[in-house]
Amino acid sequence: MPRATATALVALAVGLPAAAQTMSPPAEVSRPGQSSDHHARAIEELVITSDPLRRSGFQATQGLSVLTGEALSRELNATIGDTLDDLPGVSQTYFGPAASRPVIRGLGGDRLRVLINGVGSIDASTTSADHAVALDLSNAERVEVIRGPATLIYGNNAIGGVVNVFDGRIPTEVPEDRLDGRVMGLWGSNADEVLVSGGATLGVTPNLALHVDGFWRDTNDIKVPGAARSDALQAALPLHEGEEEPRDRVPDSDQRNYGVNGGVSWVDDWGFFGVSVGYLENDYGIGADVHGIEVAFGGEDDDHDHDDDHDHDHDDDHDHDHDHDHEGEHGAVRIELDQLRVDVAGDVRVDWGLLDTVRLRFGWADYDQAEIEGDEVEAIFLNDGWEGRLELVQAPLGALDGVVGVQFRNRNFTGAEFIPSNDQFQAGLFAVETLDLGRLTLDGGVRVEIQDNETDDPATQPAITRDFTTASVSAAASYDLTDRLAVSLNAYRSERAPNPEELFSNGPHKAAFSFERGNPDLDKEVARGVEASLRTRGGPLTGAVNLFYTSYKDFIGFVFTGDVVEGLPEARFINQDARFMGFEVDAGYALWQRGMRSVDVDLGLDYVRAEFTDLDRPVPLIPPLTLHAGVDYHAPLYDFRVDIEWADDQDRVFGGPLTFPTDSYFLVNTMLRFHLFGREDTTLALQARNLTNETVRYASSPLRDFVPARGRDFRIALQAAF
Repeated sequence: MPRATATALVALAVGLPAAAQTMSPPAEVSRPGQSSDHHARAIEELVITSDPLRRSGFQATQGLSVLTGEALSRELNATIGDTLDDLPGVSQTYFGPAASRPVIRGLGGDRLRVLINGVGSIDASTTSADHAVALDLSNAERVEVIRGPATLIYGNNAIGGVVNVFDGRIPTEVPEDRLDGRVMGLWGSNADEVLVSGGATLGVTPNLALHVDGFWRDTNDIKVPGAARSDALQAALPLHEGEEEPRDRVPDSDQRNYGVNGGVSWVDDWGFFGVSVGYLENDYGIGADVHGIEVAFGGEDDDHDHDDDHDHDHDDDHDHDHDHDHEGEHGAVRIELDQLRVDVAGDVRVDWGLLDTVRLRFGWADYDQAEIEGDEVEAIFLNDGWEGRLELVQAPLGALDGVVGVQFRNRNFTGAEFIPSNDQFQAGLFAVETLDLGRLTLDGGVRVEIQDNETDDPATQPAITRDFTTASVSAAASYDLTDRLAVSLNAYRSERAPNPEELFSNGPHKAAFSFERGNPDLDKEVARGVEASLRTRGGPLTGAVNLFYTSYKDFIGFVFTGDVVEGLPEARFINQDARFMGFEVDAGYALWQRGMRSVDVDLGLDYVRAEFTDLDRPVPLIPPLTLHAGVDYHAPLYDFRVDIEWADDQDRVFGGPLTFPTDSYFLVNTMLRFHLFGREDTTLALQARNLTNETVRYASSPLRDFVPARGRDFRIALQAAF
């Protein structure tokens, strides 16, 4: 899988107060092979939408990775985790090819917020790694990634970072030519993947804009090099006599999903106001046989004896043709989900004394999900929720800019076997300010938030209630040593309250291969950290070096106890002090340019080390040291890119059942993109991923020993804009 690194990286000042950490500068690559000067100008004009002050990349006191344009098309995958995996400091949960959430600096789940146009995805993806995020990136315009705490702006659940997806479903402007749009078709050889997507925005009047987009994806089981299960897992859980290891393909790793969105917006001199409605369905397999896990740990099995060495009951006659009827395959877990979503958004410039702009974002969704084993429904998740935020942007007071805002979230969650029905409500008040003193920029911010968690299940007598108040603060300073070189220092203290899954879980979760036990007595976790950054911008060399250190008091960990309950390994949520530290290096160099032809190189290196300090043991699922590098050649009619990715082995594992170290891997990827009819927005792309057919098991994936990443994949994509 190719490494999504920018051909040139731009240095920014210290982290947005909302982010409370400095992160590497925004890396917008509208196409590979741009000259450094051209690239720098593009970044200078880029507005960082995740910044409530809407500053340009060089003005904002924040650091972001921005994936857009051809770079986004090049990295496009079925999941957001897989698409963003190649950004610096980002890895993925990878629970099969259809369910993967981002992991930022070793943190994921409910510590990382995935947003759609500034509002949460309102699904069950934070509940467990096997749940896919309810969005698709095939029609996304851009993705902004905040690495590090973003608790001040986006809530206490953003203590690890934010991924903000902008898809244009609510138009913010009327197209100049009345109609803007794009269509794309893609085919991938590895899983016979077919993707068709497209969208358009129509200017009905000079002030009224309509938008519609949709996608349809269909894939077969993925191909992998060799056996699906790792050697360590095969040795620990040998199959029955006469059974064969699944090889070359991963059974039940196919996917079929589609979605459609429609929006309307009124655009005027004062701003815009609009509404959108969207619907999404997703049917996929996670690629692992949970029934074999139950047998291995002594669970009930109608077909086999109950010896401890029993394992996966794979169907040797599994049909690898393009067939999505999986009824009767006992033990194979599939997920079926759908979501209906309504969004409202508006920006109103009021110019009322100290108040300059009012911004509103609101989203509501009805989300349903079923986990199916064979032809039996094992669990149902029903999640009705809404989220709204109001930002009041102050008029500049000399060198001082700022914003005050409120945010509300509500979730009603029912139906899961392993967690009682529950309600969650959050309300937050925040303020951030930035003071521009020329070469020196100072930032500060504060947020106070309340969170109420309560079980809502007749079987729970009496109901369990836990209420929390969290407070987060940050302070940062950035100093421009020269016009091209800057240093920054950021200090922060952030708090996160435990969520209902961590508090109330108490039952089997077969899709996650565990019997999960929450702890109603959990304390909130408190993060204290500091980050230093050195950044350069302009000229042929651009990039950043970030060093970070975070100490957690009462970090909420999910660890296996070694016990077996109902045939599944028991896992508990516990409070343990923890420490995270690491670094990121990201650089681009304009190697050569002559007229419209150029050669750029990019290099990235990231590492995080995390451990429970009380236990003197590593935090589970932490990615290893990772290196990536790429070379782009750009010509008027075509672009060519070669990139590599190397990840070290990861032998720092917490331990427990079916937990093994991961091996290192080395990937080679290439892409040749033709600009058809002399247009850069109409392209034919030929891509080879994992050219050497390397076996890849992500250390951040709970499913790594059952399902490796896909092997060699040749892809053809045709894209046209109008």
